[in-house]
Amino acid sequence: MRGLRSSGTLGDANADGIPELVVGIQNGGLRWFSGTAVGIASPVQPMPPVIAPNPARAGGFICLELQQPTRLEWLDLRGRSVFALGVQQAVTASLPAPKTPGLYLLTTQPAAGGMIQTVRVVVQ
Repeated sequence: MRGLRSSGTLGDANADGIPELVVGIQNGGLRWFSGTAVGIASPVQPMPPVIAPNPARAGGFICLELQQPTRLEWLDLRGRSVFALGVQQAVTASLPAPKTPGLYLLTTQPAAGGMIQTVRVVVQ
């Protein structure tokens, strides 16, 4: 990063896994800003839903296990919505597959909000 009278760089100078900032200033000095972290936890990535069968039969059904009320949406490869639906409870759901063969994306998102997950599904 460069400024009119300063130039800085980020890097992990002390090998603690947290970057520090060193800024060189116009009058020849350096400013050191130590990186600190408080309360940062590694995010836990939920497992994507398991879909069976995959490849699915066009116009058939697939099964997936849902741990909570979920919004589901089928997308084609251009990102266009094929159809969407909501499941109101935690169940092993039977979901209709698209009627046209191809590669689709099935997105799932908890109804209360949260991380959207995407699974590729081949429809034959």
